Amino acid sequence: MRQVLNEGLLTLRAQTRTVDIGRQSRQPTIVGMRRRARVRQQSPALAGLTARYLLVESHSSQAAFALANHLAHADPMVERFECWARRRLSAGFSLPLAARATGTSERTLARRLRTVLGKSPLQYFQDIRVEQAVHLLQSRDASVDQIATQVGYADGVSLRTLLRRKIGRGIREIRSRN
Repeated sequence: MRQVLNEGLLTLRAQTRTVDIGRQSRQPTIVGMRRRARVRQQSPALAGLTARYLLVESHSSQAAFALANHLAHADPMVERFECWARRRLSAGFSLPLAARATGTSERTLARRLRTVLGKSPLQYFQDIRVEQAVHLLQSRDASVDQIATQVGYADGVSLRTLLRRKIGRGIREIRSRN
């Protein structure tokens, strides 16, 4: 990922000769704003991707999920697995069904996810569940038990425990960030 960003920045620098994303001042300057505008004009996708990964926040973020999401869409097999998983969150995980849905063997699917994302299929499935649960908690007033059922957990206690372990925040914190 870093190599892709570096290659994109080098190409962009060669094209514009004045782009320097690495240096940021506390107050925006006209020159800095022009440079950022030039980056956005040359490659909006690169500018957006760079902004997402270089953003520094004081609170814990969803950066781990964002990076995994970006990488998943770069690989067709992983993307098929993600689509299958999102449709089946409440039904639960089954590696044989996942492999059949993606048109590959269980072993190949596990190897590809490990190579692309550094996770097993079950770990990525749980990450998708957590991502969906956070979205539902922030966007709906449903109870924790209802949301847990929607994302495939038996009860709200399991969801609370998983959220605390995975993202280090409780239900109140997640809902208050709305």
